[in-house]
Parts: sequence; C-alpha cells; structure tokens
Amino acid sequence: MCDLSARSQCKLSVPALSASSQCQLSVPTLSASSQCQLSVPALSASSQCQLNSQCQLSYPWLSHACPLHNALTRASLRSPALALGSGIQFSRTVTSIASDSDFQLKFDAGCTSSDDYGSNDCSFAWGDDISGSVGGDLGHDLEEGSTFSVDVKVDKLVSWKFSCAACGANCTTTIPVVGEDVNFAMPDCPVPATAVPATVFEQLLPADSPTKGVKVTVSGTVGVKDSKGADVIALKIDATVQ
Repeated sequence: MCDLSARSQCKLSVPALSASSQCQLSVPTLSASSQCQLSVPALSASSQCQLNSQCQLSYPWLSHACPLHNALTRASLRSPALALGSGIQFSRTVTSIASDSDFQLKFDAGCTSSDDYGSNDCSFAWGDDISGSVGGDLGHDLEEGSTFSVDVKVDKLVSWKFSCAACGANCTTTIPVVGEDVNFAMPDCPVPATAVPATVFEQLLPADSPTKGVKVTVSGTVGVKDSKGADVIALKIDATVQ
C-alpha cells in the first residue's frame, strides 16, 4: 500500500511508445527514503522490464509483471495482429465479486457508460492520450488452493485458456498464434487481504497502427477464485483492436 503521509502518492506514468520512453510505476513505501519502482521500457526487441529490490520486498504481487510484459512484447513484435491497433474498443462485465472485495477501473474520457466497478464501453483512437485510475480491496486472504484463470478466444477461433495457482507457484501458459511461452512466479501464499489505493495512470497511444487495419477481436472470461472455490472476482471481456 502507499505511504499514508500527506505528501506521498502512488503514480503510474506510461508515456508514448518511443525508442527512449519508459513506463515508471513509483510506489512510496512506509520508509521516507525508499521506493518501489517498476520500469517498463519502450517496445523494442531488446527491451527488458525491471523491478527493483524494494518492489520485490514490499509488493511481491508485482513479481509477475516483468516476465509477462517481456513475453507479450516479443509476441507483439513477431505478430503485428497481436499489437496495438488504430482503434481499441472494449467492454467488460463483472459477473461475480466477493462481498468483502471491490474493484474500480476509471478512465477520464472515452467511455460511454459506468457502473460500481468504474468505466465501461470504452473506445480509444490511435494517438489518444488515455488517463484514469485503478484501485480496489481484497477482503480476505488468498490461501493455497486459490486459482487464477483465463479463457478467451482470439477472432472467435483461436483459444487461449489456462488456469494457475493464484499464489505459491509459477504460472505457465503459451500465447496462441505466436507460440510464445510465458512462465512467471505468483506471489507467496497467503496473499494478505489489503486495500489498494487508487493508482493514477496515463498513456499516449502511438499514432500508427502495427496491424495495418487488420481487425482482431478478443472475448472471454478472466477470474480469481479463493481456496474454497468461491469467486473473488470474475469478469467477461470483449475487445476489438484495429
């Protein structure tokens, strides 16, 4: 969680993708002199995400961010149809959420509806400056036996389905089409109940479309269940990139 002092803030800054840009997630800790920093470089074949030691000690749930980013970067470079397109439209439905938990993803512009979980039915043009905030509450510990699952289809034909332990083990999957293997460590069990303060983010989408007008759709479900098999959160997502 963020430092509770009046001057500290959690801030995620994601500049436009260029040869020199970097995404920086700065999370002040309870120590006045230390910070957790997640550095996500610009999209290139040699770029590598880095997580400093303070992040690893204070926020172990961030440990999966870099391996996943690096794998998706390589995949998008090898298959333009999986990269960002000239326009992005998406909607999501929270089909289930634990009574003691909460989740909110809000965009400052670009969405036509909203509900208790934030913005919805969103559309962004290539070159848009996207900003907003994300936060939530995990109301009870995630213990051994909890799971994280993804079940989506790309263009209604190609299936990407996997389920992993939500804590205490590695998660392994293969990104379809490009055949890119992803293997990352989930946080140690138990993942303690916690409140995640609203974290500001901002990203300027690049001006050109790597898909060159190719339309790609993604639809399916993403969810987390606790060790008793009850939903912590379950979402249905539909997205189009072109």
